[in-house]
Amino acid sequence: MRNWRVGFALVVAFAGCTKPNPKSCIDGTCTTEAYPFCDIDGSFAGEPQTCIAVDCEPNAFAQCRDDDALSCNATGTDYDTKQCPLGCQDGVGCRVCAPNETVCANGAVQTCDAGGNVVSSEACALGCFEVEPRCRNIDPSNNLATFIDMAVSPPDLDLSQGGGIATSSGVVSDAAFHSISIPTFLMSAPPGGVSVRVLIANNVTLGNVSVVSGERDAPGPALAIVALGRLRVTGTLSLWYDSGTSGAYDFAGGVDDPTCRPGPGQEDFSSQYEQSAGSGGGGHASAGGHGGGINAQLNGGTGGLPSGAPTLIPLRGGCAGGGLSVNAQPADGRGPSGGGALQLVSNVSIEFDVNSIVNASGSMGSVEEGGPAAALGGGAGGGILVEAPIVSIGQGARLLVNGGPGGSGSNGVGVPSLSADIALGGQCAGTSALFQCTNGGNGATLSGAANDIGDLPPRSSGAGQTRQKGGAGGGGLGFIRINTITGDYAVSSAAIISGTSSKGTIRTR
Repeated sequence: MRNWRVGFALVVAFAGCTKPNPKSCIDGTCTTEAYPFCDIDGSFAGEPQTCIAVDCEPNAFAQCRDDDALSCNATGTDYDTKQCPLGCQDGVGCRVCAPNETVCANGAVQTCDAGGNVVSSEACALGCFEVEPRCRNIDPSNNLATFIDMAVSPPDLDLSQGGGIATSSGVVSDAAFHSISIPTFLMSAPPGGVSVRVLIANNVTLGNVSVVSGERDAPGPALAIVALGRLRVTGTLSLWYDSGTSGAYDFAGGVDDPTCRPGPGQEDFSSQYEQSAGSGGGGHASAGGHGGGINAQLNGGTGGLPSGAPTLIPLRGGCAGGGLSVNAQPADGRGPSGGGALQLVSNVSIEFDVNSIVNASGSMGSVEEGGPAAALGGGAGGGILVEAPIVSIGQGARLLVNGGPGGSGSNGVGVPSLSADIALGGQCAGTSALFQCTNGGNGATLSGAANDIGDLPPRSSGAGQTRQKGGAGGGGLGFIRINTITGDYAVSSAAIISGTSSKGTIRTR
């Protein structure tokens, strides 16, 4: 019996020693998804014949293994192996040129010296041009190629630690408010669009970056950022802020377009105890909400109509909320701004990192300056246009062009949505025998359209001292467009794209 126990223990111990090591590739293969690449000689991680995790720049060359070239795959999660008929050169990859030639082949343009050594090499994310020894390049929407050709060898733009961009002046600053020298151009507004501030850089990293127009009571230029290399969003890129009241600074790319302009609110001071009807919400991809009126006495502002194009050609943002008419006079000014407009372009790839945010939502409704007075409608969501050969949207990342919620005449300001959930309109603080009001309308999100506000009943006989305040309509939804080489993109299940979204293919030149 004693010998049987010893033998059994040895069998168990031997069986335990034969359990496969998930990180071992002594047989040349890796079977665990988290560790897909076999580091045969240990040159990547220091342990020969070990399976490793990979996080690399998509399509970038890594190293030579004899006459094979190892390059990062299209998603940056593994290395692909390619045999090189003319041999592999360290720092370059497969040779494709002969002595004294410049050649574009196998996805790279190279120049060789008289000895056949590669002296310059460039990977071609979009392949080779047909009739010239050069890479094909992206031809962005809205005629941005003109500005790319004007920027010679632009530097990297690293705002990973935060910063700001003012589209009217073109000033780019880092987190410490130091100006950064980067090629910028101002494109005039095309028919139906807005002027655009164009930034050209090599590789671009955007952390917590605020984009402002710098204009007050007038739409400011939209923003286009073009990366000749890779573009990454690692933090919150915001074209949105809490404007609080009418007359605040306009968003970069917001519009005041008659095709989407909402109706004004109306305020009547003809008696000691005023009445006011809320203005309408701005329109863009969807209509804004109708403001609440006083039945048979004051009309609420109409909601702004849908406008603009799903392709975001021309580039533009959302329409502002409605203004205000006092004692039947013409409306004075506009309400809170419509969401801004942003175009991100890369010749290689655009990545929205885990939990990153791009916010171009419409401004929330408010009350007239000097209130409590008439409620003002929310601005419509703006526009986000993304163009690159490869686009990936990471876990928890958010692209937002929600409508701003409408305000309530009792000084109730709406709650903007930083997700796809409802953007709740301002809440009436309560009614009494001397005061009546209605809530503001919800701004449009993926959870629902901007809603109209019903009318309050007219003052009853003997209630001449009752003040009445109608709520304002919420803003409509904006557009999101993503163009890639295949017409599709990678998006995690937990990402949020809150807008009227579409996708297409990029053009090359």
